[in-house]
Amino acid sequence: MRNGVNSLSQEEITLYLTCPRAFYLAHIRGVTREFIPAQAIAGSAVKEVIRLINMNEETKKALPYLFATIYERMRWGYELQGIRVIADGAFSLSPYVTMIEGYLRKREKDGGRTILFRVPFRFEIAPFSSRYSFFGVLDELREEKDGRMILFSLTTARGKGGYQLELFRSSSLGMSAYALRYGELFISGRWCSLSLVPDALGVYFLRDHLPYSRGGRKQVEGRLIRYRAGEERGPGIHLLPWDEGDFAGLSRELARIFAAVKRGEFFRSPNLFCGRFCGYSRYCREDFLFKEA
Repeated sequence: MRNGVNSLSQEEITLYLTCPRAFYLAHIRGVTREFIPAQAIAGSAVKEVIRLINMNEETKKALPYLFATIYERMRWGYELQGIRVIADGAFSLSPYVTMIEGYLRKREKDGGRTILFRVPFRFEIAPFSSRYSFFGVLDELREEKDGRMILFSLTTARGKGGYQLELFRSSSLGMSAYALRYGELFISGRWCSLSLVPDALGVYFLRDHLPYSRGGRKQVEGRLIRYRAGEERGPGIHLLPWDEGDFAGLSRELARIFAAVKRGEFFRSPNLFCGRFCGYSRYCREDFLFKEA
């Protein structure tokens, strides 16, 4: 494939859908990002800590220490690459520990069982005689008490608008679902096929385990809800329908993205990701100014 791309990861698909120009700078030009927000590292550390607890529940006894250790190890990894870690004055690790504690309480209360957590996957699609490869990591597959199989993506990010939910469906969740049905997962030291179709996809907003700092009221599904300071917000789990017919649509979307990369469609897409969160924004502005001149 042109531009040296013959496979795409889950993260690369998400980045392309967020901003094709950022994808181009990172994966075609090979530019090293200038910075990464501390919140992004903390979000990755949350998933790693939950994975370790799923492997050995005894580790949750030292949860704050475990989380701080994992976070620092990841932070140093970026700094050793010359990538600055930036954080505002209000940044703290304690809210992320609270998110993990809330997650563990809810899973224990709800019953059911976690079947897979943070499992690598891979799959191929072959539209029009071309063969495209994809890989990534499945966040969580759970069997609920009622027997439903729900595929979850865990996030510590803010925001629950339709755009964010569709992004999860088109990238991390959709790709994980496709791998469950048609691809392979790395389980117990080997690649294997499960041929499973989840009953639903779920986006788990872990930030909703954080308590309100003050009381107030809000509209939820047309109802006025009152809340008190110190009350837990959620958790906010958004379920998205999924069935056998959705795989064809996802396959077409992934093929479209591959074709766009092949054609060199790397337009700039200004959005909330720019500036504050995008570690490529300076290079993007320089390219834009050069073309304008």
